[in-house]
Amino acid sequence: MNRSGPLARRAPLPRSRPAVSSDESQARLLVAARSRGWCETGDGELASDWAHRKARSQGGAWSASNGVHLCRACHAWCHNRPTAARDVGLIVPAAGDPERAPVFLAPPGEPADWWLLTPAGGFVLAPYAVPPALYPPRRPR
Repeated sequence: MNRSGPLARRAPLPRSRPAVSSDESQARLLVAARSRGWCETGDGELASDWAHRKARSQGGAWSASNGVHLCRACHAWCHNRPTAARDVGLIVPAAGDPERAPVFLAPPGEPADWWLLTPAGGFVLAPYAVPPALYPPRRPR
C-alpha cells in the first residue's frame, strides 16, 4: 500500500475512570479508617494502595474483609510473591472466604498477629492458634 502523506491524526480519546460503585466507596472508607493511613503489614510506611485479598476476577467483592491498605512496596510484594502472600493471608485463593481466612497484620495500636477482618471494617484475633513457625518475618520484603 502506498501512502501519499502522513497518517491522519484524530483527537485523543478522553480517558475517564469508570464510575465508582457505592460498595467500592464504602469498602475503601472502612479499610482506610481501620488502617489509619498506615500500611497494615506493620512496616511503618504510609499506605497508598487498596489491595483485594481475593481477586475480583475470582469472585472477590468490594468489602472491608476482602481489602487491606498497603504501601506500594508491600502491594508489589504480594503480586511478585503470591505464594508467600497467600501463606500470610494477604491473598485468599479463589475457593476461600476472606471473612474466614486469617491474615498476619499489625493493625495500628495492636501487635502483629493473625487477625480476621470483618465486613464492618474491624478486626478480631483469629480464634484458632496458628503455629509460631508460620509467623512471617516482621517485614515481608
